[in-house]
Amino acid sequence: MPTKKNSKLNAADRVLIYQRIEMKDSMSAMARKVGVSTKTVINEIKRNVVSESPMFLSQKGRNLCKKAGRCTVTSLCEGGCIASCSKCTKVSCNEMCPDYEPEPCPLLEKPPYCCNTCHQRFGYGCVHEYHFYDPHIAEELTRKRRSEARQGIDITPEELAKMNELVTVLVKDQGQSYEHVWATHGDELPVTWRTYYNYTHIGATELIPLDLPKAVRFKPRKKAKGHGDADVRGDMEGRLYSDFKELPDEKRAKAVQMDCVKGKKGERPAILTFTWPSMIFQLPFYIEAEDQEHVQEVFWMLQDLLDDDFDDVFEIVLTDRGSSFLDSSKLELDRDGKKRCSVYYCDALRSDQKGSCEREHAELRRIVRKGTSLLKFEKRDMPLIASHMNSYLKPELNFDSPLSRAIKVLPENLLVGYGIELIPPDEVVMKPKLIEHILQR
Repeated sequence: MPTKKNSKLNAADRVLIYQRIEMKDSMSAMARKVGVSTKTVINEIKRNVVSESPMFLSQKGRNLCKKAGRCTVTSLCEGGCIASCSKCTKVSCNEMCPDYEPEPCPLLEKPPYCCNTCHQRFGYGCVHEYHFYDPHIAEELTRKRRSEARQGIDITPEELAKMNELVTVLVKDQGQSYEHVWATHGDELPVTWRTYYNYTHIGATELIPLDLPKAVRFKPRKKAKGHGDADVRGDMEGRLYSDFKELPDEKRAKAVQMDCVKGKKGERPAILTFTWPSMIFQLPFYIEAEDQEHVQEVFWMLQDLLDDDFDDVFEIVLTDRGSSFLDSSKLELDRDGKKRCSVYYCDALRSDQKGSCEREHAELRRIVRKGTSLLKFEKRDMPLIASHMNSYLKPELNFDSPLSRAIKVLPENLLVGYGIELIPPDEVVMKPKLIEHILQR
């Protein structure tokens, strides 16, 4: 809870609000539990609801327009249909029709102001837009708003022009430092010298950094070879991490992180992993060699398991620039050459950009220790490891297991087809002895 009056809600507070919504607490009870006013809790929920969340099941393909029953519009997709578009099951009027007008849900005017616990959203009972409160997305949205609020400069153009007129002459023509100028004229200037210094570095003033007295005395330190912005390898146009950051928050929250865990040095087998950060859920796959062909085979297998659900589960994949992932076409295209997902690549030497995946690798390494030979492993061994890893209770999930969350969100045919099972908490093994029978083959 906030540590002092008027302080901001944090991630833990948002998780607590979500838990209390699931328990159907009143707004006032939530506020007391979090330690804030009731109005703060209500504003938090209303401000951060989203239409999609990986934490909630939702029914797609619903026509939500209030005019759907009497609509006669045809051929929105220019397919030459005679029937009304409101009856079409292939495209959504909600996205294509310029006259789309949603029907407001009267239940959202009352607590809990979201659809989290509404039973009417299951099946086709709901004809309104979803409003889910997801604490993880709420935290991201809040951080984004704070960041955007701090961008730009906080003075009027007139104040900036007047300040430039005074400072530019003294610094550029007379070689004075900002500190010196502000010591003399501080009462006449609307911002501090440090703020003006920041304005200079974002190009908002008439001065540039090289105009400053001490700027030419320093040069950037040389970076170690291989660090920083490495040359782009493979076809990464439109697939860089900067492009990933431009995606809507809902899509980034659904992104699946992919990586490889190596076996013993000099051996070819590896473990390919997929991680869902919101659930801290990771599925490992044994591959006979860490190369593009074997990674592609796993994608084909997943598509066979998921069928039409593949596009939704693996819509966005975030991975590193390893050689086995560089051919994006082998990952993004199915056997017929149709696009099935979008792959994005982290910056070079920035494993922190897929931190959830790396943290779960540490859990995997508790069972398959670094340097362990994978030569005796088989594909059928991975479900055992995955079952124990994902049955391990996580404090971040309020001491729930990743698999318990995954069962509620991911398609059943993926989990059943993979062979993962929920292990009782007392029977979970997170040590190498779990795989002793494999290594003794």
